[in-house]
Amino acid sequence: MPTGHEEYYVGDHTEEPDFPTVNGKKGPIKDGSTFAHKSYVVTKLVEQNGSFETVEIWDDRKDHIEMFKALAQRLLKEGKVQNFVIHQVYPPYAGAKANIVHMPITLDTSWRSNH
Repeated sequence: MPTGHEEYYVGDHTEEPDFPTVNGKKGPIKDGSTFAHKSYVVTKLVEQNGSFETVEIWDDRKDHIEMFKALAQRLLKEGKVQNFVIHQVYPPYAGAKANIVHMPITLDTSWRSNH
């Protein structure tokens, strides 16, 4: 089972037959979104290793945060992870430090993003 820090890059898995697809003009094509890549990697690692104690995701996109919440709740409900933490990064403006909001997700977590 992987431990510590794992790194994966967009394009690492797009040739795998079960990589997510979207409808293109000529039929299904590989989904090139960063969310498709990130969620695929998390799901694949969980499938390959059975379960994880903790999964942590860092992201700065509001739309991704909501989608990761759904992924987290699914994995928690299936018992495939014990803890799932989303770190929402708010990039700094000139001269400021980034702000990071740490969100432990549970099956009961619900929130409305105010950012």
